[in-house]
Amino acid sequence: MLWIISGPSSVGKSTFIRSEQCFALTGLRPETVVLKPKNKPGLDARLLGDADCFVHYNILRPVSLFAKREARTATPSQDYRARSIRFNADSWWIEFSERSGNKQAIVLVANRAAILKRASARPDYKIEHWQRLYENLDLAEIYRAWCSELDRHRISFAFVDATNPTYPSLDAAEAFALIARDP
Repeated sequence: MLWIISGPSSVGKSTFIRSEQCFALTGLRPETVVLKPKNKPGLDARLLGDADCFVHYNILRPVSLFAKREARTATPSQDYRARSIRFNADSWWIEFSERSGNKQAIVLVANRAAILKRASARPDYKIEHWQRLYENLDLAEIYRAWCSELDRHRISFAFVDATNPTYPSLDAAEAFALIARDP
């Protein structure tokens, strides 16, 4: 089984993979192989077999690629928002989502404030970059688009509260209420 552990940058995907709740929901141990998308053509060969693995997917990947490759200082917010929900702009995702095989997903949920707090604690992150990027985005819209993308590919998914160290499961209403809960 391929388990897609998804959410925006700094939501806590790697931390969740090491949690007891991840094991409870997926049946995969923390030492299971974790694969991340690469910016080169072709999927990792380990995704083509029947081996169990985690796929660590940043749902901001389409807009992050846009910000790095195409956006300029004067790029309007609506361009960022439009690109943030275009998962078909990510060639890696297209190839991965169209491959056959069993896939399920966990969607880690947090609000902007919680995500930026986590990002600011990461020494390898340029927090100013992420603050500017998040200012141009509608996080709820991205989550809705991601859920639609999973549905379109018939990938079942569950919401998990990434702001709580026990990672409780959420229904859709609870998930979107949490995303909207920004100070």
